[in-house]
Amino acid sequence: MDENEKRRERDARREREGRREGRGDGRAAAARNQANGSGSGAAPWLVVIALVAFIGGMLLSPWFEQQVRPRLPFLPQEANLSTVFARLDRQEASISRLEGRVARLEQTGVGSAPPQIADQSGSAPPRAQPALNDAMPAEGASASADRVGRLETRVDALDRQQTQTLSRVDNLSAEVAGLTVRVEDARGETNTRVRQAERLARDARSVLLIGRARSALEAAEPLGGLEPSLRAALGPQADDDLDQLSAGMRTLSSPADLRRRFEALKPSLLAEAGAESAADRNWWQNFVAGLSDIFTIRRSGTVDDGDTNEQIVDRISAELSQGDIAGAVAEYMRLPEGVRARGTRWLRDAVNYDRTEGAIERLESRLVGEEPSAPTSSSDTSEQ
Repeated sequence: MDENEKRRERDARREREGRREGRGDGRAAAARNQANGSGSGAAPWLVVIALVAFIGGMLLSPWFEQQVRPRLPFLPQEANLSTVFARLDRQEASISRLEGRVARLEQTGVGSAPPQIADQSGSAPPRAQPALNDAMPAEGASASADRVGRLETRVDALDRQQTQTLSRVDNLSAEVAGLTVRVEDARGETNTRVRQAERLARDARSVLLIGRARSALEAAEPLGGLEPSLRAALGPQADDDLDQLSAGMRTLSSPADLRRRFEALKPSLLAEAGAESAADRNWWQNFVAGLSDIFTIRRSGTVDDGDTNEQIVDRISAELSQGDIAGAVAEYMRLPEGVRARGTRWLRDAVNYDRTEGAIERLESRLVGEEPSAPTSSSDTSEQ
């Protein structure tokens, strides 16, 4: 019995101790939960208090009363007639200025880009914008809208006029560009024609000068003052022919003079060689005269046509009558050497005329662009 009671007492004591310990743990947990709960619940209240203070300060500030409150449509606002009339006056003044500018543009026409009319519109500065619940009189707003509409119509007309003017300016610019190209082409063509005309004028002057030189040749007159003009017109490439022409015309005999002198020379050319006495000739001349009865001596490459001196002299007379000095010289060179010696001076003058005429012919050929003819062979044969 005693042991059972002791056991019961021990169990009861342990139970009491366990309950005591459980109550202590619960209090500690409750204390911890209470501490955590009080800390987390204070933060939202602090945020709410801060927002309330900010909103209250904003509502009580003068900026809110001046800038925000008049623009709120759900808040009633009393009409401030002085402010409305002042704004209407400013709009009237702006519209009047716009009308004046548009009228000036219509009077002077659109010559350049239109001014920025929108910069001076009837809109007020940002601080004077009307509120959404502004009590502006309906009559003033309607009149201003009508005037602005008329201004917009006139400005649109000016814009269309400006567009048409710019289109015309573009077309005129294109036409001016085309005319410029045509003028440049015409200028180039004119310059080419001027150069051609200058070249033709120089050629015509050279032709006239050479014509005067040929007239002087036929009249057996010296060049004189024509020589510098010919050198200036024909250039340095014609100096050799001009030198020969100038030298030949200093001692020139005319074709008429050569023809007259040959007629006087014909009897001596046709005189018989045997008419001379043997005493007047030396042994060599007698030997040659004897051989001439047996042999006929002619140049290499020529054909003996059996022509007599009379026939050759007749042909020379015919060539001189036709003015062909070169042909006459060629025929004269077919005479026997002894007969030719009787007219040495006449032959020298005829060859000089032939050379001089050849020089002027080469100048004429050079002028017309042809190859100059070579000198006649009679000048070479005359020197033999």
